[in-house]
Amino acid sequence: MLIMPTKEYTAFSRLINDSEKIIRKSVKSNDQAERLMSVPGFSYFSALLMAAKIGDISRFPSYRKLCAYGGVVSPTSQSADKRHQRHIMKDSNKYIRWVLTEAVPKAVAKDQRLKSLYFKLVREKGKTKAKIAAARKMLISIYYVLKNREEYSFFSGEFKSKRCNRYYLKPMTIAGKP
Repeated sequence: MLIMPTKEYTAFSRLINDSEKIIRKSVKSNDQAERLMSVPGFSYFSALLMAAKIGDISRFPSYRKLCAYGGVVSPTSQSADKRHQRHIMKDSNKYIRWVLTEAVPKAVAKDQRLKSLYFKLVREKGKTKAKIAAARKMLISIYYVLKNREEYSFFSGEFKSKRCNRYYLKPMTIAGKP
């Protein structure tokens, strides 16, 4: 066990507290980071890091481009009837992928739709692949939160296009009622 003298401990504690205050002030002055705070699993640091790494959301024409930039998609190779799914791309933005994979456990605990998707994929494909798939769904939601300039919504947000519905978490229904 490492025993730290009291002077160093208090100096480190003060330094950590000062850093946290600076991060909180930075989040309050950044509109994107404030909106990202509504995403389940995101704290001050993760929201600020994500806002800094994404930058202006209008530079991504679709959520697919953001997912590719964030490194939560896997490339596919196709030839005739054969299709090969490869591992996720490592030459993408590792910080976005790191923040998302760290946020997945908290998001799964808070968002019922994400929870059902995550545990279904854990049973079918394993924990690691389920975590990346949930991170991708979170990044799709983040794209629309930033693009539409709105807070994260747990039970709303269907797409108008049928094509996009399979990529986004659909609203929960209780006994057939929306």
